[in-house]
Amino acid sequence: MHRPTVLLLCAAAATALLAPTPTRRPPARATTLRSTLDDDEMMITVAGAGVNVVASAAKAVVGVACNSQVLIADAVHSASDLVSDAVAMAAVRMNNAPPTALYPQGCGKAGSVGALIIGAMLAAGGLGLAWAQVAGLAAGRAAAAPAGPCAPAAAVAACGVVAKELLARATLRVGRFHKSAAVLANAKHHRSDALSSVVALLGVVGSRVHPLVDPAAALVVAGWVAKMGYETCADALLELTDAADAAAAAAAAAALAGGVRLRGGAAAALGSVAATRAPGGGALVDVVLDVPGGTTAAQFADLERRATERVLSSAPTASRVRVALAVARPAPSPKKPFPKLAPLKDARESIERRARRRVRDATPAHSTILAPARADLFHLLQGRDKPCPLLLAVTQPRLPAAYL
Repeated sequence: MHRPTVLLLCAAAATALLAPTPTRRPPARATTLRSTLDDDEMMITVAGAGVNVVASAAKAVVGVACNSQVLIADAVHSASDLVSDAVAMAAVRMNNAPPTALYPQGCGKAGSVGALIIGAMLAAGGLGLAWAQVAGLAAGRAAAAPAGPCAPAAAVAACGVVAKELLARATLRVGRFHKSAAVLANAKHHRSDALSSVVALLGVVGSRVHPLVDPAAALVVAGWVAKMGYETCADALLELTDAADAAAAAAAAAALAGGVRLRGGAAAALGSVAATRAPGGGALVDVVLDVPGGTTAAQFADLERRATERVLSSAPTASRVRVALAVARPAPSPKKPFPKLAPLKDARESIERRARRRVRDATPAHSTILAPARADLFHLLQGRDKPCPLLLAVTQPRLPAAYL
């Protein structure tokens, strides 16, 4: 067996045996949860980088020796995984870094940025490979190229399928457990490499039948890589722009549809629910509950805890739940209607005439009658005649503008 094939088999076995299991370590080995996250994610990324180094070197050497275009294209794809591994390492470091003065909430979306970069690299690499194969087919270079030996190329492609599939499953397990967008994107990259190795294996075997099978298979590999890159970029953009997560919102609404009953017997009804995408394929769920008046602080805390547990158990993608409580206020008591008021000018003229008449009747003919300065509207509206002595200016209450 050729040396590259042996190395690739060893890398596959090492990946299967040494891939970290996504579990929290005991306190004696890891004092904080952040260090555990960092260890798991970095270990699987470093293991993937080692497999990619061996796989890309083996595929490139055997592809050139056997004159297999599809295996060379697969080697380029495996080499691009090394760059994605470096991006994933940087994203994991930033994502798990402690809060700073510049980033008081931490760099939670660094993983989504890393996933966006990895997706763009996948799409660009796939389009570049596709263009190279189309140009080769148009120039007729594939039909004129002599076919090389098939067995070594087929063995390397088969070993690449096994190694990359094992690596993809281990990376996917760690990424889902820790909800890391960069690790999940790297797992997609490994899975695309495994599938491209399947196509490469078919192309190597089919090249013995017709020389055009090999470049055609390479073109399929390139298209698959570009598709995976587009999907990775789309998911990362949705996470970075806080797009809505309809599935998580529907699951949370169904869990709280019947309300949450308090200890005293009253129930808090569901007011509204919304969910947005979070890094790592999770969702941030915001819930508003209508709480009856008179609820105590202890009931508030118990209500928030029970609502959070119910949403997390019913919505698997929910990574965090925020509960807001809206206290219902009693309805205001109906106010007595204010009596309809006559225009201010008419009221003043009416009282002025009555005051003049009464003063004229009670004073000698040569007396001077002065008009009152202001009018008392309340007594006029109530229909009572208030005795008005020689006081010529009476108080007038200040009324709202709507009644004047």
